[in-house]
Amino acid sequence: MHIYYGGCEYPKALTQLHELGIKTVMFSYAAKPSERVWQMVKEFGMQVLLDSGAFSAWSVGKQININDYADYLFKYQPDKYFNLDVIGDPEETAKNQIFLESLGLTPIPVFHLGEPMELLDNLVKRYGVIGLGGTVGKPHRQRTKWLSEVYSRHPNTMFHGLGITNRTLLSAYPFYSVDSTWWLAKFKTKSPRVSMDQDVEREHRIKSLLMMADKSCPKYQISLF
Repeated sequence: MHIYYGGCEYPKALTQLHELGIKTVMFSYAAKPSERVWQMVKEFGMQVLLDSGAFSAWSVGKQININDYADYLFKYQPDKYFNLDVIGDPEETAKNQIFLESLGLTPIPVFHLGEPMELLDNLVKRYGVIGLGGTVGKPHRQRTKWLSEVYSRHPNTMFHGLGITNRTLLSAYPFYSVDSTWWLAKFKTKSPRVSMDQDVEREHRIKSLLMMADKSCPKYQISLF
């Protein structure tokens, strides 16, 4: 299984990942990495998976323009990237997929918790990798019920778990890849200042995610992404 490290749109975070030998990172279009960060990615030889940032924009009441997103993809040419999904509207999400493909782009489609399973059935017929979204913040029981249905219907499909790095879920389901910002989550500290202990804790979390990736889903160890 592949782990993509998110939240690294800033030089310091990207540098720490590089120093630990990390080669797979995830950027968010909503965060708009600087030119310098994109240049660092090339220098470090990293592979970039770009998220559209639709959920982040939706959570603050903003919308992302599909034409602007397409221009961004052409300009920076990330290795892989997701479709611009429209939260709560699978029809508009599908229209965005078709539009981007009409431009010659190859976005990874996203299927969300709560959407009809028939939609997933159709996506599986057309795409090799599918993103699974809409689980962040949902109760564990709801997530496991949904993921169990997804994998019972399509046990051999390569799925990317958006924001899924719960150890129990990674052990229970054969994700092809996942992304996580857990390694950058707030740390328990009595001081409001950033300390060296936080750098050490981040390193520990990065290595913990690597260990989970090594132990999970051995049949997908050869990268097809």
